[in-house]
Amino acid sequence: LLHSLLEHIFAIVYFVLRISIGPACAIHLSYDLLFTKQGRSNVPLHLSMIWVALVAGVLLGSGPFVMDAVDMLKDGWDLKYPPTFDFGERFEIQGEEL
Repeated sequence: LLHSLLEHIFAIVYFVLRISIGPACAIHLSYDLLFTKQGRSNVPLHLSMIWVALVAGVLLGSGPFVMDAVDMLKDGWDLKYPPTFDFGERFEIQGEEL
């Protein structure tokens, strides 16, 4: 039950942050760095353009994770990643068993 609750809370918080707050912060940052006198005087234009591109890349790159969070919300209390989920060989504990 606790695992289901935590997964649900994570999905809600992640979705809200990535869909509403993330783009709002990106727009504010982009506007401030590229279009305000103080932003242009404090940060060189080339660096501002790189930062804006990186922020946009983070937002676009988080798309699959947002869809994963939406799937977690759609399936209700069924766990997307139960404790017995096989994450693959890369995530196995090496050496002695616990």
